[in-house]
Amino acid sequence: MSLFDTALDITLKGYVKADGRPLLDTERAALINHLRNQGLESRFAVEILRHPSRLPDGSIYITYSGSGGPKRSDDFIEEMTRAGRSAGKIGDTPWGQYTLNDPQANRVAQDFANDIDAFARENFGGELRKSFGVTVTVHLNTRAFSA
Repeated sequence: MSLFDTALDITLKGYVKADGRPLLDTERAALINHLRNQGLESRFAVEILRHPSRLPDGSIYITYSGSGGPKRSDDFIEEMTRAGRSAGKIGDTPWGQYTLNDPQANRVAQDFANDIDAFARENFGGELRKSFGVTVTVHLNTRAFSA
């Protein structure tokens, strides 16, 4: 699985179709393929190399999906810190700071969102929405996505 595929797969697991059903693996793959065909993979590849999704060595990497994910992952990171461990999430990396704070990243993110919405309307009967469930994943390596 490519870096692009991995990043989108993690993200899309936190979304459901308009009728509330989760995306099937085949549906996520079709959407990722569509985005790749729109040229978004190359834009992503350039920026992820410039702004790596890397935490300091030895950190525990927390990923999440779903509408409650940020709060749950923050709670987990706080618990790890109290236990003397270094932990973080995507927002704590150069990639996270870029995607949160750079206007260019916001334009790229809007392109992704527009393409996802159009594909979902055409293929899944409506736009996707964040699920209410939360999945928190702990990675013992220091990268959310490895090339």
